[in-house]
Amino acid sequence: MYLDWRNHFAAIKGNSLASIGHSTLISACSRRYRVMKSAFMQQDDKQSHIEPIGPPGSSYVNNSILIVEPLMKVDILVVDDRRENLFALENLLSSDDLLISTVESGQDALRQVLEKEFALVILDVQMPGMDGYETAELMRSNSRTKHIPIIFVSAVNKDEHHLFRGYDSGGVDYLFKPIEPKILSSKVRVFVDLFKQRKQLERTSEALEQSLAEIKSKDEQLRQKQKLEAIGKLVGGVAHEIRNPLSFMLSHLRRASKNCAHIIDSIDTLDNVTQLNEFKGKFIQIHQGVEIAIDGGNRISKIVQDLSRFARTDRNEKIRPVEVNEVLHKVVNLAKHDIRLHAALVEQYGDLPPILINESKLFQVFLNLLTNAIHSLRNQQEKDNRITIRSWAADDEVYVEVKDTGCGIPRKNLSKIFDPFFTTKDVGEGTGLGLATCFGIVHTHGGKILVESVEHSGSSFVVMLPIVPLSEK
Repeated sequence: MYLDWRNHFAAIKGNSLASIGHSTLISACSRRYRVMKSAFMQQDDKQSHIEPIGPPGSSYVNNSILIVEPLMKVDILVVDDRRENLFALENLLSSDDLLISTVESGQDALRQVLEKEFALVILDVQMPGMDGYETAELMRSNSRTKHIPIIFVSAVNKDEHHLFRGYDSGGVDYLFKPIEPKILSSKVRVFVDLFKQRKQLERTSEALEQSLAEIKSKDEQLRQKQKLEAIGKLVGGVAHEIRNPLSFMLSHLRRASKNCAHIIDSIDTLDNVTQLNEFKGKFIQIHQGVEIAIDGGNRISKIVQDLSRFARTDRNEKIRPVEVNEVLHKVVNLAKHDIRLHAALVEQYGDLPPILINESKLFQVFLNLLTNAIHSLRNQQEKDNRITIRSWAADDEVYVEVKDTGCGIPRKNLSKIFDPFFTTKDVGEGTGLGLATCFGIVHTHGGKILVESVEHSGSSFVVMLPIVPLSEK
């Protein structure tokens, strides 16, 4: 196989190609000859010697494995109106990691750069029709091709005027014929390496974006799990809050149904004022019972509405103006039964302006802090237990304090309570994400959480959130 290349090399070696350079052509052909001969000899060695693998007697003895490292192929475009120049440059630049395309006109070059992504264009200046400068200027005018590096090659235009015109047209370098092979190879290698590095950075960036998306997805799942955990702590109290109005509803609806049946049975026997007054009284009772049932239904509806709003995934919920005190009322309403079982509740709400925030996430912060306060009181003397919720505004910030007289936090743990998965509860009682989630939500909205605690005396958590004028929304 390499004999054909040797004969071809011998036939062309004697030709004088002043435009590209005699030494350039010889170097290119010699290089191609050596590459092809080496490839032929390696192939011959592979066919004559096969290394066995696997233990003797195994099915792998007569097989071989060829491990090939992945090689990134890079496209380069060479443009010249003379075929002998294209041949010389193609063979000079020949490399395992390069895919070299050649064209003979500026028009063909423009078609090529729109179809492929090239790391570099080597562009002859003197060409009939569209010369190298025009080709480069058209490439620079297209957003898809304007970033491709161009090396100009010229045999005649060596004065400064043409040199600067080449750079103005978008060239990054300007070489004169006859070309020194080592210089051209070195310059091409620089741009090839830069292209490979850019591609590697793009792949790395894509991988990082994918990893970030996965992390966000996992984070959302953890936040949702923490929400459900917080709801789980309150499920008994929520069930009680629903059961009471539901019992009232059913009781009064049954009485109303009984009265309606009695009226229907007796309607045809009405004959005096006394019976009419008796029936009027029953209608009044029915009306009162229905009103009580409606009130109970509204209470259940509100509890379920607040609960479902909190439990749903809030990925697409937008930041909007929120009344902080209303959110606090909803949280207290949801946890009311658990609070009554363990402590007296003191509520002190100040006048607050609306703040721009994700309401569901703010609900989650307050619910976490309140459930933690309730949990800290479970082993305390009930008569002394107290939970205080305060809100006020000062210095362009809204403050909300959740304070308890519970067990407090040991000093050694104060610096770790906002760390993810840190918990002092027994296994199975919590994930350790509650306060970490609160910290993340408040921090994301430009706020802070301050904590003061004395062991065996209680804790105070203060949430600070900035007041942003609605006009800046």
